Amino acid sequence: MTSDLGVSTAGEPRPLMAGRLEGKVCVVTGTGGSIGRATALTFAREGAFVVGCDVAVEPAEETVEMARAEGGRMVSLQPCRLSDPADCGRLVELAVSEFGQIDVLFNLAAAAYFNRLEDISDEEWDSARRNEVDLVARSPASGDDASPGSERSCNDHAERFRRN
Repeated sequence: MTSDLGVSTAGEPRPLMAGRLEGKVCVVTGTGGSIGRATALTFAREGAFVVGCDVAVEPAEETVEMARAEGGRMVSLQPCRLSDPADCGRLVELAVSEFGQIDVLFNLAAAAYFNRLEDISDEEWDSARRNEVDLVARSPASGDDASPGSERSCNDHAERFRRN
């Protein structure tokens, strides 16, 4: 008997998404951190081809090594600053050049500031907005060009290569 949380009632782990990601290309941002790493490893275990990225080089490389040690397929771009549209373009190009498409974009990476609201500077506020909201929800720039280096978010770059 199993629970809905991915653990059998006997305490044994069970596949969370058995086969649901088999052969899917999943871009996971923030793979150098704990949640990003866990996501990348879970996706790889479930058969996905994982494309990761992080600003932190060594932790991101460790995640790739861990995924590969478990038999998963993973590549990664680091350092990767998602606030830089050129890096977003490079990340998408890595996914497409390695695996031919993108099926899932899991935007986790962010840079947050923790402080009392009245103590957050305007610079911190603007940076948090850029790194928490704009990375995911920024509107496409004018024009149809979504080439690397254009002023588009990773979502905009990836949309060109999403499989329907």
